[in-house]
Amino acid sequence: MKYLFFLFLLFFSHFLISQTIVSTDPENKNVVLEEFTGINCSACPYGHAEAQGIMDNNPDDVFIINIHTGSYSNPSGNQPDFRTPFGSQIAGQSGLTFYPSGTVNRHIFSGGVTAMGRNEWESATNQMLAQSSYLNVGVEADIDMLTRLITVHVEAYYTGDSPEGINFLNVALLQDSTYAYQSSGGSNYNHMHRLVWMLTEQWGEEITTTSTGSFIDKIYTYTIPTEYNETPVILKDLKIVAFISETHQEIISGKSCYPSHIGNIAQNDVAIESITIPEEVCETYLIPIVNIRNMGEQNLTSLIFEYSVNDGDILTYTWTGNIGFSETSEIVLDEISFVLNEENTISVTAINPNGEEDDNLTNNEIIGSFSEAFNTTTNVQLELEPGSWGFEISWELTDTDETVMYSGEGSNGYTEELFELDLNNCYNFVLYDSYGNGFNSGGYCKLSGTDDIEIRYIEGDFGYSEIVPFKPTTISEIKNNTKYITIYPNPANKNIIINSSDKFLNNVNITDISGKEVHSFITNNKHKKIHIDITSLSSGIYFVNIITDTGIITRKISVIN
Repeated sequence: MKYLFFLFLLFFSHFLISQTIVSTDPENKNVVLEEFTGINCSACPYGHAEAQGIMDNNPDDVFIINIHTGSYSNPSGNQPDFRTPFGSQIAGQSGLTFYPSGTVNRHIFSGGVTAMGRNEWESATNQMLAQSSYLNVGVEADIDMLTRLITVHVEAYYTGDSPEGINFLNVALLQDSTYAYQSSGGSNYNHMHRLVWMLTEQWGEEITTTSTGSFIDKIYTYTIPTEYNETPVILKDLKIVAFISETHQEIISGKSCYPSHIGNIAQNDVAIESITIPEEVCETYLIPIVNIRNMGEQNLTSLIFEYSVNDGDILTYTWTGNIGFSETSEIVLDEISFVLNEENTISVTAINPNGEEDDNLTNNEIIGSFSEAFNTTTNVQLELEPGSWGFEISWELTDTDETVMYSGEGSNGYTEELFELDLNNCYNFVLYDSYGNGFNSGGYCKLSGTDDIEIRYIEGDFGYSEIVPFKPTTISEIKNNTKYITIYPNPANKNIIINSSDKFLNNVNITDISGKEVHSFITNNKHKKIHIDITSLSSGIYFVNIITDTGIITRKISVIN
């Protein structure tokens, strides 16, 4: 009997020693707030702010997971793709019908579904925090900065019995401080708490010991890629949220942690994370803006940039300042002049951090692209149908000196106006929506030159504003320019219209980014306008190859389903 009692004490003392990160005392529930969002959701920044405020008021008890999913998360053009393989199923079981929506511990508070509007999150959170929990969760993690291996240690202790014989342990990997486009937030919005991966797959790992006194101890390892959907992964911005649920719904409690970092860190390592330039340029100069991150252990106090457009003359710019480890800074470079082509590239390289050689040469260069603004005639026609909520729509036309030449309001209803402009000057047409969601109920804006040479056709959600640069030139120069052929809408999801006022359109084929033909349009007649159904194409980037009387013209389009 004494021997058995000794073995019991030995086992129990080992059990207590092994519990290093979870409490065995009864606690109240923590909250996991899953927010469903998207980069093209104009109201979602308000949801982000609401969730952040709730977490700030409960810093150790509330943890946010921002899940980009649904149609608002579909990117177009240069927009980031923050979707994951897990988001649609998590959203699907919530019953959400609008954005932003969120769940608080995936609990049904009212209405038979877990998804709620942002005005309900705080009350639901307070209710959940006041409830006792039958289990506690603890989590810790580290990242090897050299191998990119993350090791996550999760412990759970049941202070009571679960009503379910099987629970599910979930480990979510999130990334903070991703600066990218957000409708109503601009092109450099700070995306926080962004789900990038589930280490325990879609619904977590099964836990089969769920009675009082059960102790769960799990280790997970995962090699973190350098990017998700072409968005760079910054190791210093990652964090973990671990939680346990009774089913695929009803989260019991959870915990979050920032991983510690192990392995040798370079002394001098500068990464260029993004470059901000116009998508279309009319002038022969621009001012590039780059966002850099100091990945070196030493504070970054000086840096040299070398940059050029279209492999032309190289300019240098010397920056001085003070950026700590893993901190970012936006740096405005000097104006650069160049010969403007129809398609253009700018290359920027950062060298000599702190006057020394960069220890990592894989992340200090970035290449951006931009197009020549559309060439049109000196007479430009505006056709505006504001649709419903037209009082939110306004517009103006400015010249190179930003002088307003023409302006108007959507509250005036359907509008047609002729702009008489100077030859070879540069102009910006700017369309505004004060609410931030663009046109509703059939609204559109069409800009076209003489002979119905279309400059831009705008419809749907364009956010708070859209800028259309263009340059009037002679009709003969326009007709010799391949940009004389236009495709709209772009992005598209149902059909596209290919329009030309001079060149006759014959056959058309569409290829994916690998060059594989995915669609073709063949006609025995010559057309100036062709409608093509693209509903069979999945979301992505495609190239439209247009055969005209004067050759083959290729255009890039984005398809969003």
